[in-house]
Amino acid sequence: MNSSPQPPAESLQLTLEPADTRLLANVCGPLNENLRHLEQRLHVIIHARGNEFDISGDASHIFAARQTLIALHADAQSGRSITAEL
Repeated sequence: MNSSPQPPAESLQLTLEPADTRLLANVCGPLNENLRHLEQRLHVIIHARGNEFDISGDASHIFAARQTLIALHADAQSGRSITAEL
């Protein structure tokens, strides 16, 4: 069986501050729905624990996920409600 080699997965840890549980719940969504949506759209894996996020996948996808999480956190801080459709 001949399979093409997969590029090595990379990972990054991101800490969002302030660690406000209401903001983080808004960013992650109900049952982490927003995170699952990001995973599907950006082809990454995101593990969240409090305000710490571990993102793994292809380097360019990790960077996009990181930037998106930072932007969503900023939106949440400004009072915007975050949904998976955003």
